[in-house]
Amino acid sequence: MTNIPRETLNRRWSLKPPVILGDISLSLIIALFDIVFIMAFAAILGTIQHHLYGYQGVVETYLRSGMVFSVIFVTLSLISEKSRIQGFQPNRKYLLNVLYIWNYSFLVLFIIGFLTRYIELLSRASVIGFYLLGFAGIIAIRLVLARIVQIGATNGYVTARRLLIIGSRTSIRSALKDYRLERHGLQIASTILLNRDDMSVSSPIWKKRLQYKIDNSVALTRSHHIDDVLILLPWRHRKAIDLCVDAFLTLPVAIHLGPEKILNRFANLRISHLGAMASLNLASKPLTPVQVVMKGLFDRVLATIGLVVLAPLFALIGLLIRLDSPGPVFFRQQRLGFNGRPFMIYKFRTMSSGRQDNGARQATRNDPRITRIGRFLRRTSLDELPQLINVLRGEMSLVGPRPHPVVQDRTYEKRISLYARRQNMKPGITGWAQVNGWRGETDTEEKILNRVEHDIYYIDNWSLLLDIYIIILTIVSPRAHQTAY
Repeated sequence: MTNIPRETLNRRWSLKPPVILGDISLSLIIALFDIVFIMAFAAILGTIQHHLYGYQGVVETYLRSGMVFSVIFVTLSLISEKSRIQGFQPNRKYLLNVLYIWNYSFLVLFIIGFLTRYIELLSRASVIGFYLLGFAGIIAIRLVLARIVQIGATNGYVTARRLLIIGSRTSIRSALKDYRLERHGLQIASTILLNRDDMSVSSPIWKKRLQYKIDNSVALTRSHHIDDVLILLPWRHRKAIDLCVDAFLTLPVAIHLGPEKILNRFANLRISHLGAMASLNLASKPLTPVQVVMKGLFDRVLATIGLVVLAPLFALIGLLIRLDSPGPVFFRQQRLGFNGRPFMIYKFRTMSSGRQDNGARQATRNDPRITRIGRFLRRTSLDELPQLINVLRGEMSLVGPRPHPVVQDRTYEKRISLYARRQNMKPGITGWAQVNGWRGETDTEEKILNRVEHDIYYIDNWSLLLDIYIIILTIVSPRAHQTAY
């Protein structure tokens, strides 16, 4: 058994454990901070109400509401299983998860308050203030805690699990460099270095030598409270892998087999079964059957309401288009939808009749083809409203990757390997790329790559709350319209 020299890998580890911050401990710490903040903020709101309006007992009322809300929020947070060092990273995905839990908690509290009529005791202004400012406070607390934990884990002062690695010097070096295991709360307690002969078990002598190393590592694992064992051996060395696994199965540790290099490109890898055969699931359908129904109902209900409510606006825009330039009110063009199925997209016409092509030429700033009213419609995205008809027909969704002209699709498919993945979900009137500023002309490689990256992120992380969030941003965020022309 040999430890890789510190100077070789520029990493440090020790058999002596640092501060052990387990997943349960971290969950309790976060829960404590959440409860204290929510209760304190509720008390502050109640105190403000008391001093402004002189209401009696209002502080107690707000405290009780805060206590109920904190229990709901903390419970949902614990169920979500995000309060773990390995998942406690201050990134967009983590913050979106906090937003979802916050919204679900508010929904549950609202239902309880409605059924018990308790909500009548709370002012609308204070409820809105608690929702907005309270969420900002929770996010601030989570960011600070996440940063503290991350710094502690990176420097080896805080860890959740102690890890033993078995593999070649090269494979261990690559794992430490590429995956930065310490950042995820893993302390590298020790390593077992194997050479090519050890792994191949080519003779009884080498097999005996490998068994000796494994026996020593089992003893070390037992005496130094190792939590996880990572085996970094090529999968072709099955005999060596079997020896390692069989030895560590006798211990209460988690055993991990490192991936082959080709698997690194698949972010959401999981084990599944096809009948009795176990397999690696490299990719799944974006939505489950239940999610398809949920998204479809959400789309059709809102599209129906939108078409009814916006009917006068449709008539006004149609009249302005006819007065501004001769030609039809609507523009129709073939696009590719879900799974590459062609459909006719509807828009309000924004270009002079007869000057619109098959989509090969994108609209540019100060494009002479765009009419006066068309420029306004594009800038405000009102030209997209007729696509509510496409949503009602099931060809589009309210939120999803924006459909491009077919000629552009064919061009981008040849240039960008994962471009066609955008068609794994119905195209949308608005999308994650658009509300992040990646809409309009794609005249550079960077623009189209960023758009595709955001679209794929949306597909891989879809939820109904994310759709609602994107719709709200589309309406209120200037960023969603800054490159529209």
